[in-house]
Amino acid sequence: MLRWIAFCATELHKQIFRVVFYPEATDSVKDKIRDLAPLRFEVLNNHLADREFLVGDSFSAADAYLTWFFVLAENARLNPSEYEHLNAYRERMLARPLIKALIESDRLKDREMNQQIIPEI
Repeated sequence: MLRWIAFCATELHKQIFRVVFYPEATDSVKDKIRDLAPLRFEVLNNHLADREFLVGDSFSAADAYLTWFFVLAENARLNPSEYEHLNAYRERMLARPLIKALIESDRLKDREMNQQIIPEI
């Protein structure tokens, strides 16, 4: 589990989101950073080819972290939909009732804080 949490933290959050959501970064820098996403998506897609969750047989903290990435991916202009297994995983995770409720709760906080990082569905 630590491996996948670290992957989400370093390869997705820090390397991609940190720059893409940084207001001072230029569009060309943001585009170069977005170009890193396909390699990461491929790693995830291959890993999820024969499993329902990142680790073991049930939802874990690693799944929660990766699911949060999907929530923000649209606003970061990242689209993993062409990766069959990753996309199926994304759809399963985002369809979970508790995940939906949490996203809506966070969306309300996002509106209150006027951050505009969580897209409307």
